[in-house]
Amino acid sequence: MENSPLFISYLNAPLKENPAYLLDICYAVEREVEFPFGSSEHFNLMVYFVLLLAHKNRPEIIDSAYTFEGEEDEKKDLERIIINAGEAVFGYKNDYCETACPRRKGREKRFGIEVFIGEDRLKCFQCEQMDFIALIDELMLKKEFGEISGFLPFLNLGYQYLDFVIKDEPSTARKSIFKTDIKKHINFQPDHPFYLGCDSDGKFGFLNFLNSLISYSLSEFLFQEDRRKIKKCQNCKQCFIANTVRGDQKFCSDKCRYQNHQTPEKRKEYQKKYGKKEEERLAQIERESKEKEIARLVKVSGYTRDEAIDLVEIDKSFK
Repeated sequence: MENSPLFISYLNAPLKENPAYLLDICYAVEREVEFPFGSSEHFNLMVYFVLLLAHKNRPEIIDSAYTFEGEEDEKKDLERIIINAGEAVFGYKNDYCETACPRRKGREKRFGIEVFIGEDRLKCFQCEQMDFIALIDELMLKKEFGEISGFLPFLNLGYQYLDFVIKDEPSTARKSIFKTDIKKHINFQPDHPFYLGCDSDGKFGFLNFLNSLISYSLSEFLFQEDRRKIKKCQNCKQCFIANTVRGDQKFCSDKCRYQNHQTPEKRKEYQKKYGKKEEERLAQIERESKEKEIARLVKVSGYTRDEAIDLVEIDKSFK
């Protein structure tokens, strides 16, 4: 699913299971985003530092970067990158998560307080992705945009990449099953600054930028496509974009469809539903093949139709 939108690639790379999936997300970003000169390298370096710090799981590693002495413009790019990467991993330092994070209470309700406690607690970049996955899960339940807590604010994060505002307005579509649509007011900023390598004033610079890219990818999809096309494969559980909004497309690929029907229970269910139609289709193909061979024998060999039918029936390949 390499041609999937960026937000789909992000959904299908669960960082809680394996932080190294951040590399897959990085590759997906590079496929979709045209970075200013030099910014791509800073983004890649940031990703590797995030992975390194997550692997070491030692918040004190980045303390020296915060104590750098000198004027702001004297700070080296590497130190700024370490600070941004450190915040993406250990942003909960100094009780920030418990006392200052505006999303903490809502996420406690979603994920449980236990994932925010202890040495193996959620890292900030994992928490951000889990919250996004939860938003999309609610979206796939066909909830209204305004019914999904935090959904519209997340879409508006795209202002860090584009200057645009998202609003939900009364639907004008005649047969829409939803009461509202989302509308965008957007001005593209092709010269937007990429601050990851040259500014560390704002907290969570890396996560905010990544979220803005995901936000932009999702909002662009929702402006152009029906939200009901976002589905989860019943076999591999990966998200994908369906061809239609119809409910009969349940698998992301023919491979998953085949694998799903290999268990005895699934095969029996599948055969019950599709077996009769398939038998009729194969029978029709067989009848057409026989008729073609009968016509050929009559025309080429001079047999009567009855003689040709007898010959075809004798031939095992037509049984």
